Amino acid sequence: MPEEELQFVVPESFQIQEPSGADCDQNPDGQNGDDSNVVNSQLVAFNKAKIKRFNDDTDHRAGLVDWIKDLIPIYLILVLVLLFMNGFKTLPFCLSDEILLAILCTTTANIIGLAVIVLKGLFK
Repeated sequence: MPEEELQFVVPESFQIQEPSGADCDQNPDGQNGDDSNVVNSQLVAFNKAKIKRFNDDTDHRAGLVDWIKDLIPIYLILVLVLLFMNGFKTLPFCLSDEILLAILCTTTANIIGLAVIVLKGLFK
């Protein structure tokens, strides 16, 4: 199956609409002047800034997803190593059942919580 190419679609509210020549020649009161050109150039700059912010937010979210994808497996491996070391008595101390239960519960809560945070951020 060929890979589909991802296409970025800018929402309509972020689209930059260049002013037409007729709109730039007159002020709202019907007089010719440069005030409308200034306003239109400010609107264009504002829309460009909105698009840049949207793209930056998307990049930051992608970085967060990568960080979470790296963190979760490492965290799980560390907990599994701790459990095996405690089970095979290779630790210089013995963890009680309550401590192991707390570690497993907090690990589960952290994994689910991080996944929920990332998914909510991606699909809001």
